[in-house]
Amino acid sequence: MFGYNGIFKAEKDTRIGVIPIGYADGIIRKNTGRYVYINNLRYKIVGNICMDMLFVEVDKNVNLYDKVEILKDNPHIKEVAEYLDTIPYEILCEIGNRVLRIYTKN
Repeated sequence: MFGYNGIFKAEKDTRIGVIPIGYADGIIRKNTGRYVYINNLRYKIVGNICMDMLFVEVDKNVNLYDKVEILKDNPHIKEVAEYLDTIPYEILCEIGNRVLRIYTKN
């Protein structure tokens, strides 16, 4: 079981990735059930998001220290905003100061 209150229980053998980001960083608990990207593939967030970590159901394509994209690009940010019933701007504003930002040109 993962996350506070142990809400996720795997029904079969399952690989879980632990990502060191949580609601203290602006990834609110309502994000449980949505997706992140690892190696350009979508993986579902499972269990309750904790203060400093979240859990992702992964497969054998994921290795230790692979890059995780919590917010991949503009379409993904819009998808997250829809999932959380808000606007993209609010999603970006909630990201805390502890999170490293990397700016690139498209």
